[in-house]
Amino acid sequence: MCVSLSNGTVASIAPMVEYHLKVKPIVYKYVGKDENTGESFEFFMVKSIKQDSKSYNVVNENDEWVCDCPSFKFRSGTDVHGHCKHIRLVRFLLDKKVEIEVISGD
Repeated sequence: MCVSLSNGTVASIAPMVEYHLKVKPIVYKYVGKDENTGESFEFFMVKSIKQDSKSYNVVNENDEWVCDCPSFKFRSGTDVHGHCKHIRLVRFLLDKKVEIEVISGD
């Protein structure tokens, strides 16, 4: 799949996009049901390209994107919208309609 990375906003996530598309997927969509309420939920897991055992969870809660990485929590590595690179990566892949593997928790 050919995806343009010329946009300046995308420059900071270009290595992650390239890795996801050309080496191996690092973004997965997890879907499941809450054991207590039975309500469905979903989130995206973004694996690190530098540390194999490290991953971060990205969630869209009521049209607000949230990540559990330190950059998001402490706003140290976020853009003008408050989005870390993991949120930018997930949003980019969704916007470009790149296929994301779904993992079911059922």
